[in-house]
Amino acid sequence: MPDKKGLWGALGTPTAVRIISVSMLIYLLIIGGLTYGYARVSGCLASYADQSAVSTAARADAAAEDRRLNDAEGRIDDSDRARYRADQAAMARLLAKLGNPESSREERAAEFANLLKVTTETARILDANEAQREQIRAERARIDGERQRNPVPPPPSQTC
Repeated sequence: MPDKKGLWGALGTPTAVRIISVSMLIYLLIIGGLTYGYARVSGCLASYADQSAVSTAARADAAAEDRRLNDAEGRIDDSDRARYRADQAAMARLLAKLGNPESSREERAAEFANLLKVTTETARILDANEAQREQIRAERARIDGERQRNPVPPPPSQTC
């Protein structure tokens, strides 16, 4: 029979076995708690990443649509400016004819008819442009609704 004295002998006593068993239980509880906490934080971070991805995708789509609408508004504004320039040019031609004593009544009448034609066309185009602007406003309202339905989630420091 081996010598009961020494380190190995002391580890075999009932008190040592109890101390080792209690230490292992405490270790198990600590490791279990840490594992549970890590899993909880990992799950929270994964949830945040998913929410953030959905929000970012929706907001990226909204930004692309905003750029498209900005371009459309720019084209409409360019059309308006071109029509105003055409109106001014027609008016300038008429005023030049009216100010020229050598111009005939028929030339003046032709310039006046041209001015009426240009201003009528301008009114038609401006009305069409305003209808397009109204569509753009409605589209922007829809896009803003999408942004509100897909808010940026609060950061993990506030939720986890």
